[in-house]
Amino acid sequence: DNYYTSNSDWNKEEFLKLDWVKIDEKQEGGSITIPTHKADYRYFNTGSYSPFVISQVTYLNTYNKNSIIGLVQIDISYKNIEKAMSPMTMTDKDFAYIVDSNGTLIYCPDLSFVGLKVEGLSYKGNNLQSIRKDIGDNIYYKVGNQTIHASNISGTDWKIIQVNSETMLKEELTKARNIWFFVAVICLFFAILLALRLSLSITKPILKIVKSMKKVSNGNFDTMVETIEDKDLAVLADSFNIMVSKIEKLMKENVQKENERITMELTALNAQINSHFLYNTLNTVKWMAIRSGVNDIAKMIVSLVNMLEYSCKNVDTPVLISDEIRFIEDYVYIQQVRCNNSANIKYELEDELQDCMILKMLLQPIVENAMLHGFAERSSGNMIRINGKLSGDHILFQIYDNGKGFPYDRMDKLTGVGLSNIQERLRLNYGEKYGVSLQSEVGVGTCVSVEIPVIKKVEDISAEVTNR
Repeated sequence: DNYYTSNSDWNKEEFLKLDWVKIDEKQEGGSITIPTHKADYRYFNTGSYSPFVISQVTYLNTYNKNSIIGLVQIDISYKNIEKAMSPMTMTDKDFAYIVDSNGTLIYCPDLSFVGLKVEGLSYKGNNLQSIRKDIGDNIYYKVGNQTIHASNISGTDWKIIQVNSETMLKEELTKARNIWFFVAVICLFFAILLALRLSLSITKPILKIVKSMKKVSNGNFDTMVETIEDKDLAVLADSFNIMVSKIEKLMKENVQKENERITMELTALNAQINSHFLYNTLNTVKWMAIRSGVNDIAKMIVSLVNMLEYSCKNVDTPVLISDEIRFIEDYVYIQQVRCNNSANIKYELEDELQDCMILKMLLQPIVENAMLHGFAERSSGNMIRINGKLSGDHILFQIYDNGKGFPYDRMDKLTGVGLSNIQERLRLNYGEKYGVSLQSEVGVGTCVSVEIPVIKKVEDISAEVTNR
């Protein structure tokens, strides 16, 4: 008479009417499974609606198992089984059902079939089949165009039988394949887009550099590669920009040098035109002096004519070192007569230098500086020494004077345009390797050093300039 239930709507009178509840005290205990049935012992069971359940009943024995003193019944909602079985139905022609070992339907999508024997039953045009209990678990076989799959439910004598239409299954597989193909195409499309974007991120900066290179090859040295985000390519772009800047700088320097060279040549040409007139006039005066017996005047005019004739040559045309020395001798003689300057000049030149070439009027301005500035305040005891010697692949000239000298801080002001012009001519004709250096000490004198390449023939001067 005592009972306990977890449901408040439990009807005791209806429950006690159930066959399996009518307990025979002498019957054996154990557990039984009550197939799907209506729960008529629930108060909410009204009208045509009555919830279906599956019940598990366990009988309770006395301590010595002589008699049954009660039972425990657990109801499982049929809706929960429906929910668990619904994923097994993929198409309208697919279905699944549960049978026990006696062939009784425990679950079927059509509730009216529940509790019936499967033999002779047809559902959706298919004969329901029972699988013998001794066949085993997880069995597949074909019936017509259908695939049957039977599997045991652990802990029970139930089997789940799943019926799948091969035609519908193929259609579903085709749909799934098409969907996967579509997804694969979409993924491939986006992969191509990503690859293109990645490729552009690499090739676009390279194309920028190539475009700039083409502009530079066409002579546009104002071209610069814009900023590039990629670190490695940014290094390449920066190196290219630096290279173009250096090339542009060198081009401008070469243009400037060429302009300076042309200016010098034009200046020299203009001087030559004037010199030719003076040369012819002085040559006439020379013969007049000789006829008149004025030999000193004739000698001075001869020296002056020699200087004018020498200066008529292109300023950057190479001459023999011996010609440059004769030009200096004529200049010194005229200065001595004109200014009453008794400067003594010595030449210490190695014999090998006789066949070597030098730019015209390269040494004379240095001698002129010594006579005009070094000996400006005295008329006697003046000495100039010109040394020349081979030193490897170059010639070193050193012009000494024992003039008054000058301090280092005034060196730039006292060297004047002459030495600057010599330095620039050496740079333009021979390159940065050659030039002029100066040493001076107050009260002792000055030494000017000039370094030029060894050029044995006139033709070598162009080769030397080309190799610079």
